[in-house]
This record gives sequence, structure tokens and C-alpha cells, in this order.
Amino acid sequence: MIEINLIPEEERKKIKKVRFKRPTIAIPGLDMILSILLLLAAVGTLFFMNKGATTKISDFEDKIESSRKELKQLEKEKQIVENLQNRQKELSRWVSLVQDLNKGRSLTTHVMEEINRLKPDYMWLVSFEENEGNFKIEGKTFSNLIISSFMVHLRESQYFSDIRLQEVSEKKEKDQRVMGFTVSGKIVSGSGS
Repeated sequence: MIEINLIPEEERKKIKKVRFKRPTIAIPGLDMILSILLLLAAVGTLFFMNKGATTKISDFEDKIESSRKELKQLEKEKQIVENLQNRQKELSRWVSLVQDLNKGRSLTTHVMEEINRLKPDYMWLVSFEENEGNFKIEGKTFSNLIISSFMVHLRESQYFSDIRLQEVSEKKEKDQRVMGFTVSGKIVSGSGS
């Protein structure tokens, strides 16, 4: 089908200029209402975001406070443990000292018993000195043979070593000839119980 426009050209130009406008529905204040709704939506969103953040901050502050209380409790327990460890060290030191004393006392007792057992008849001990494992015995007897016998017994004992005769002197006591002597040596600390 062929279309023919019968409107003169001048009129057509006028018609083109007057374009047909679509009908619009105009609601008075629509822009304002939309702006208010958008503003309310933004405020609501910010309010709920703030409320969520405030709740999280409050939860974190509660956790921090409970952690501080727990830390204070643990500090008290830590102090108790440190005190107990210090007391244990002190007790260990005291036990060690007592053991050392008992060990030395036991050895001294065995040494004195051994000297008494090895001492021949007719011999008197005047003094016994011990210093850092070395000893010195002073005594009196009537004969050099008794001194010699005593030294042999000391050398054969498991408690003594390096036995030496340091001095022998003859004295008169109450009209009797008496031999004074000094014997030295070392105490063997690993012997006995």
C-alpha cells in the first residue's frame, strides 16, 4: 500500500515543530516525598549499622574486662607458683646442706671408730685434727714398735692413705720414758657408708 501525504509542506513543518507530548501524571511534591523517603532509608541504614557496631564494641569491651579479671586471677596464681618454686629451691638447698652434714658426720664417725679399732694397747691419743680431708694424730706410747704397728694398721685401713710419721720425741713423764709422736695422712672419703 502506498501512502500519500496530502498536507502541504509548510503545514508539515509546523506539525513537526508541535510534537505530540505524552501525557504525564503530575503529582504535586513527588520529588520532595522521594527525597524524604531516601533520607529516611539512609538514616535507618546508618542507625542499624551504628546499633550493630555499638553492640560489637560493647561485646568487645565485656570480653576485655573479663580478660582483665582473668589476668588478675592468673597473676595471683602465678605469684603463688613463684612463691612455691622459691620455697622448693630453699628447701632443696637446706636438704642438700643437711645431706652434706650427715655425710661428713657419718664419715667422721667411721674414721674415729676405725682409729680406735686400729690403736694398739698401751697407746694414748692426745689429739686428732682434720682439715679438708687431711688429718694429724698426736699420741704417746712406751715403744717405737707400738708406733710402727699403729702406722701399719693405718696403711692397711680403707679409710686412710698417705700415712707419714712426722715426729717422734722421747719424754719423761712421772719417771717413765714416753715416746710422743705425730702421724699425718689423708682420709679416703669414698670408703665406708
